[in-house]
Amino acid sequence: MSKKLGNKSQILKVLIVSVHSSKNAGDFALLAQTIYFLRKALGNIEISVVANWPEEPEWARLDVEIIASPWWILRIWDKSIKPRFQVFSFMKSFFFLFLYKLKICWKFKKIVPKEWITLYEKISSSDLMVAVSGNQIFSSGKFGWPLPVVSLPIFLGKVFRKTIVVFPQSIGPLKTKFEKMLVRYLYSNLEKVYIRDTKSMELVKKLGLTGSKPSFMFDPAFTFPPISKTQAIKILTTLGFDTTRKNIGITVISNMPSYLADEVITLYYQSLAETITELVEDNDAHIYMFSQVRGPTDDEDDRKGIARVLNLIPENCRTRGVTQIEDLLSPEELKACYGQMDLFIASRLHSGIFSMSMGVPTLFIGYLHKTLGMLISLGMEKYYLDINYLSTSSILNYFYDMWGNRSEIIKEIDTTMVMVVDTLNTFPYELTEVFLESKN
Repeated sequence: MSKKLGNKSQILKVLIVSVHSSKNAGDFALLAQTIYFLRKALGNIEISVVANWPEEPEWARLDVEIIASPWWILRIWDKSIKPRFQVFSFMKSFFFLFLYKLKICWKFKKIVPKEWITLYEKISSSDLMVAVSGNQIFSSGKFGWPLPVVSLPIFLGKVFRKTIVVFPQSIGPLKTKFEKMLVRYLYSNLEKVYIRDTKSMELVKKLGLTGSKPSFMFDPAFTFPPISKTQAIKILTTLGFDTTRKNIGITVISNMPSYLADEVITLYYQSLAETITELVEDNDAHIYMFSQVRGPTDDEDDRKGIARVLNLIPENCRTRGVTQIEDLLSPEELKACYGQMDLFIASRLHSGIFSMSMGVPTLFIGYLHKTLGMLISLGMEKYYLDINYLSTSSILNYFYDMWGNRSEIIKEIDTTMVMVVDTLNTFPYELTEVFLESKN
């Protein structure tokens, strides 16, 4: 799609914001699908991406321009910088914005960082801003920090009076009045807000975001394309894959101290370890432990969580039937490999979305309300366990029940996935209409 400017035709410039890291397979899949839907809806467009980790080489696969987000510029990830100094730098960015709006930044080249100028220029020159799918807007850290940094690109889009569309997102949980006020301001009167789960939709209604015409749309990762089954089996065969055994896939979250209490995560690891031990020793199962997220920080690296679980499993049990996937697999490879499992236990939301969309009975262990909300939207909330109330017996009870009803569950998933895919296939046409309406 092109727009007419006098007698010339100009390619639309689209800026995608709120992107985190390519080392999170869910993040990568969501960005890839966001780009796919935008190109299908708008045709030949020029895409730039504002990412928290802009220097990751994996982004090159997507063939789009990557620029630094406020998160990266302010070094929110750097634990050596105390939050109060980050807050001070954050406040200075508004002075830089003031200078940019007055068009006098050139007079202050020595004090205005180039990264801020690049960000302002990209936003000011864009025809459309899109907030990528995911769950970026929720309470973490102390006193609402760093939520203002995470949401700053939306604020800047409003300052520059841009057309802003929020792709299917989860919002919340929000713990404080400040956070609710902030999100209410930022997400009010946008061109369109899509919500991907029922819990977030309930919050949106409480916040009164009607001016942004919120509506439901399934998570785009459901239609993220995997590699072929043949390729997946080839990968798994090198890891001892045997179709005569019960092959169980598991993803384990890292400890994520900013929003999970230490006693909760400790019990979670213990429950998983005891579950795996029984499945291997009493059921001759083969457990495949996949890393859905490999960074970019230690707190986000699921291999740290896997190591803690493995340390709690007897050595003879690990040798007999536990395989940690050491190789770095792409999101497409992960999804296809998940599809070869007989059953999946997903602690990462998008590992569950990957496996379920491949037709695999999946038990979800949730740590934010997005997981339960997503399952409710599918009518499959019965396959959910809350990490805060987890136990070995609860996991095993679900496992044995799901294993005994695998055929029926697979049929239920297949029927549900047809509905999900059909709905997502309409998404590009909705986007076209939203964009056209924004120009009227």
